[in-house]
Amino acid sequence: MSGGPTVTLQEWSSIDATAEPALADLWPDTPAIAMATAGLPGNALRVEACRTGLQISARQHVGMVRLGPLTLRIQPKLPPGDLWTALAFSLGLDAVPRYESVDDVLDGDFIDDLARLLLDESDRLWRLGPHRTYQTAADWLASPRGRPDLTVLSRHQPLRRAALPCRFHERSADNATNAAVQAGLMLAASLVRSLGLRSALQRAQRLWADVCAPRPLDANLLADARRQRSRLNARYDGAHALVELLLVGLGRGELEREGHTTPLPGFLVDMSSVWERFLERFLEAFLPPGVQVAPQRTLRHLYRVAKAPSGWHPPRPRPDLVLSDHGAPSMVIDAKYRDILARGLPREILYQMSVYALAWSTHGDGVPAVAICPSRGHPGEAWLTIHPPKGGVRHIGVRTVDWSAALAAVRRRDHAAAQEMAATWSASTPAPPQAGVVGA
Repeated sequence: MSGGPTVTLQEWSSIDATAEPALADLWPDTPAIAMATAGLPGNALRVEACRTGLQISARQHVGMVRLGPLTLRIQPKLPPGDLWTALAFSLGLDAVPRYESVDDVLDGDFIDDLARLLLDESDRLWRLGPHRTYQTAADWLASPRGRPDLTVLSRHQPLRRAALPCRFHERSADNATNAAVQAGLMLAASLVRSLGLRSALQRAQRLWADVCAPRPLDANLLADARRQRSRLNARYDGAHALVELLLVGLGRGELEREGHTTPLPGFLVDMSSVWERFLERFLEAFLPPGVQVAPQRTLRHLYRVAKAPSGWHPPRPRPDLVLSDHGAPSMVIDAKYRDILARGLPREILYQMSVYALAWSTHGDGVPAVAICPSRGHPGEAWLTIHPPKGGVRHIGVRTVDWSAALAAVRRRDHAAAQEMAATWSASTPAPPQAGVVGA
């Protein structure tokens, strides 16, 4: 991504040629820019023409992308310390205290944070020792072990060497579990800007290359690593999650099977996926033991096909989280990475939350559906009621929570404050009604 001008902006912000001279005399229909824009996810960037050049509007995707001669850096709104904590906690890397690098505080990129976390995990795993598995091998041995291979032996009569063909098992570190880490380090080294960080990643990659053969990093390698997962190599979960996030940022992963799969002209990560992971793990960690948090729980029998062409399947709504109190559903949560309270409730989100509220309510007992959105120091909530022709009143809500305060509690390891916040975020009782409604 070197060469050409570099333009930096934050997520959910816009910039045009009037404020940034590097965008002047560049146009959306320029072949190189049009080709790069076509390779982006549909909602990642809005690239339009203004009077003197380009106007670029960023949404929730952060990272680096190449638009023709232009390199675009999109930074998250979270400060470096909060971003570091959010990534470490959401990916389950908070068991060991971690501190952001000074380089991140001065001029850090999202990809640099991911790479430093992966480097930390690589060092930790290497100190614990690479995971080894038994692999079948066949060879002529002067000191036989395993069992003789009689088929091979019969084809080499009369025997002219002081060895026997044997089939045996040996412990080897050349497996998909280690190969995923080695390939992830190689990919991260090719993406970061810091020369010092790149050198450290390359040194770590060479260590792993000594014990496992290099393999191309793709979704198949991660799938092989997942199939080999057991309690013996569970310590690799965090590193594999980081590698998967790196792969998804290039548009070649399968973190979201229904999402964008075309390779991107750069590296972009949807911050809404980071927020969803954080929210799930925060509630799991700090809600009382009797409350279960079920992610991506599919409603399989809500719709049925009465008549349709062959191959037509009914939709299966899948809320982000379902909270259950001792087995009974108590709240349906959808993580939304936008300020709905400030911008108004979009019609599609209103209908989505209404379906969840009606579908999960049984025997007249209402289960509220709540969209939870992150903010920095401006919590609030709004509620609507649904009055169906039959049955009780249903509630749908929008709750804006203070993400920065939660990250600070996680960083301080203040469990009491975190538990109080988790209870507030998951409260199913609406606040006392106030004047005004949320517009659709």
